[in-house]
Amino acid sequence: LVTTMITGFGSPAAAAVPPDSDFQKVTLNDFPGEPIALAVLPDKRVLHTARKGEVRIHEPRTGRNVLAATIPVYQHDEEGVQGIAIDPDFAGNRWVYVYYSPVLDTPTDNPDTPDINEGNAPETGTPADFAPFRGHMQLSRFKLRGSTLDLATEQRILQVPTDRGICCHVGG
Repeated sequence: LVTTMITGFGSPAAAAVPPDSDFQKVTLNDFPGEPIALAVLPDKRVLHTARKGEVRIHEPRTGRNVLAATIPVYQHDEEGVQGIAIDPDFAGNRWVYVYYSPVLDTPTDNPDTPDINEGNAPETGTPADFAPFRGHMQLSRFKLRGSTLDLATEQRILQVPTDRGICCHVGG
């Protein structure tokens, strides 16, 4: 994987668009689950996520994928890990930002009742009927220590209120 940053966009001295030969297609993971986002580290390793909470690091020197962390996430419909990014000063501070749906006390599906999804909000009802489904998306940052995303270093930055249990099109 080769990445190029184009600086000075829109200015007379803007960098030329790199030729197609500067890029190559690289398979990061043959079995990624539900891949959502990726971020390239300064050392060319690639953080990549799956909706169910896995954060992996692709090591281009070896072709290996290392599980850096599994973030506990609420997984109804499309919820889970939605985005990942590195801090602009990552080389100095090692912060990785993750946008995800944290596990809360909102209703979830019971696998013992396959004909009923208890995680679904009602289609109609009173405010009290919808209250148990109030949740939020979480933007947090974590320290990357070697090949481990240290979940104990979480700093919560922003919570975005959301109604859970209503299908679909979650993003961030």
